[in-house]
Amino acid sequence: MKEKFKIMKIMIIMRVVSSFSMCLLCLLFLYSCSHMYTNKTNKKDAEKSSEKNAKVNMNEIEEIMSSVSDANKMKEAKADANIEKVNLDIRKFVLKKNGLTILLAENHHLPIVSYYTYFKVGSRYEGKGMSGATHFLEHLMFKGAKKYGPQQFDSIMEENGGRSNAYTSTDSTVYHQAIPSAALETVLDLESDRMENLLLEEKAFEKEKSVILEERKLRYDNSPTGKLFQKMTEIMYKGTPYGIPVIGYVDDIVNVQRDDIKKYFNKFYAPNNAVLVIIGDIDIKKTLDLVNKYYGNIPSSKQVEKTKALLDNDDLYKFQGKSMPAEAENIKINANSNTPIFYIAYRGEKIGTKRYYVMDILASIFSAGASSYLVKKYVTGDTPTLNSISLYNYSFAKNGLYLIAGELLNETKLEDFKNSWDKNQVNFCKEAISDHTVQKTKNQYMVAFFSALETNEGVAELVGNSEFYFNDHKYYKKELQELNSITTKDVMDVCKEIFSGQKYGFFSVWEKHPK
Repeated sequence: MKEKFKIMKIMIIMRVVSSFSMCLLCLLFLYSCSHMYTNKTNKKDAEKSSEKNAKVNMNEIEEIMSSVSDANKMKEAKADANIEKVNLDIRKFVLKKNGLTILLAENHHLPIVSYYTYFKVGSRYEGKGMSGATHFLEHLMFKGAKKYGPQQFDSIMEENGGRSNAYTSTDSTVYHQAIPSAALETVLDLESDRMENLLLEEKAFEKEKSVILEERKLRYDNSPTGKLFQKMTEIMYKGTPYGIPVIGYVDDIVNVQRDDIKKYFNKFYAPNNAVLVIIGDIDIKKTLDLVNKYYGNIPSSKQVEKTKALLDNDDLYKFQGKSMPAEAENIKINANSNTPIFYIAYRGEKIGTKRYYVMDILASIFSAGASSYLVKKYVTGDTPTLNSISLYNYSFAKNGLYLIAGELLNETKLEDFKNSWDKNQVNFCKEAISDHTVQKTKNQYMVAFFSALETNEGVAELVGNSEFYFNDHKYYKKELQELNSITTKDVMDVCKEIFSGQKYGFFSVWEKHPK
């Protein structure tokens, strides 16, 4: 279905762009109203941002891209000379009637538009007996609403030459489309219809429940990596909402009723809990008029703010105890895997802190590409012991993990590898970190960042995630500043904190483990 929490795929997308992947996700993770009247918009209908021009300056981006690419080719060159030029001209509006946040920008290079709807709800909001509700609704949002019934959403999108998808994570749910600009009003009609008037038709509800149960079997119950991932998150996040799988537990999926899902939908899927991002070949005023036409009279949720005030309490997401629980020291899972696959899990950091960005840099130095430290040490060196190894800064809004994922070679014994890791990790930092590796990684991040801005989709994800996580669509400026402020000492200090001062959880799956 239309979701992104496929276990290994989550890991691949988590840190390809590292510190900016939070903004360019689709974040982590995952694995996944019709109004037939016009309502002219004026200044009283929306609160406008202070930006004067909402056009994405592609020439400026290309200029910066060129300079960053040149810097990346030089051993010690810095790629920060042009970051002050980064100023995406986004217009922000908030509808006074219902609190819908809207981000708009014009880019007339091509007659296409990226359309994103962020709902500020993920699996961490579900509560007892409701695990998997957010992901369930991700499926049901494509099963019909009042005006556009079953199967019509996808067929209308295809008829108009567009494509649509969605993903669910622990923190958020995001629906996104790439469409011809001529189809913008049609998509506004489709999206507003399902925000206000989702059918949740009984037959479709039960059918989709069966689809999700099969999906869970495929991705978790019958998947060695799925079993491993679920066990790891349950233990590492024990006692917190992040320990609940996005797809949900089998009993909850089986027993949840249509009325339960309807109440959950009415509480969280409302304009005052959403961010709408439209980037591309649009006219700002005309688009805002259309947004008001289709979304303006959708009622806000009266429950969401009070509910989220309770569920967003940082104390709910803190790790249990001051040190790693003893049960996490060596978890062995029996499943159909010819060679041992493992996670080494350290306690991590939530998105947006200085330490979080430093950990991103460190993750790339250690495992991004064939020349990275851990890859050369364990995979491509003279005495390889692993088929693969990667390090991920697996972070969310309230907490995070620092994960090493790998697969052993046939001749490598699991206990020998674990003992080797224990012995060698104290040397990782001094062997891997230098002024050159830190600056090289920062330059690579800059290239990836600006490359993403060459598309409407990249801009939409950047500003959408900035608004979602930090209530500030310009937060990318702070990210760039944080990135450029990171020193070799910063990276070295955090590295030593993790690999010299922390215990870790060790989780493995193998067909020869005890049943």
